[in-house]
Amino acid sequence: EIGYDVIYNDEINNKEKLLNYLKEDQKYVLTGQSGVGKSTYLNTIIKDLNIKTQEISHVLGRGKHTTRESTFYSLEKNIFLIDTPGFSSLDLQLTKEEIRDNFVDFVSLSTECRFNGCYHINEPNCNVKENLEKGNIIKSRYDNYYKMQEER
Repeated sequence: EIGYDVIYNDEINNKEKLLNYLKEDQKYVLTGQSGVGKSTYLNTIIKDLNIKTQEISHVLGRGKHTTRESTFYSLEKNIFLIDTPGFSSLDLQLTKEEIRDNFVDFVSLSTECRFNGCYHINEPNCNVKENLEKGNIIKSRYDNYYKMQEER
């Protein structure tokens, strides 16, 4: 509802359904924390792939780091999925403008803000903050946005 395409597990765990979402002649990167199942996912959708994976650690309650390098795997239509090593934390080097402009639901609301280039923090007559107060924006989403802006 806020402007992002959502693909459900039952759709992406089926290779034919997954191909409906992917464009020909493109590369797609699987990225995420260590042990979340990126390689396991590829093993599920590409028959006879057999990428090395490990069991979930009962001590840590998550998967173990197994993938050591990025590897391209080919699907039909010149589509490639790239398996990458996991990470323990993510540090995005985004500007305040990039953060603002990538909250797509805020972008559509910002056309009604008083100031062009509104950051939706302290500006008066901010349509994003007004929609937050009306309950049209999930508070935790705005809180994450605010935190990201403050870290810049």
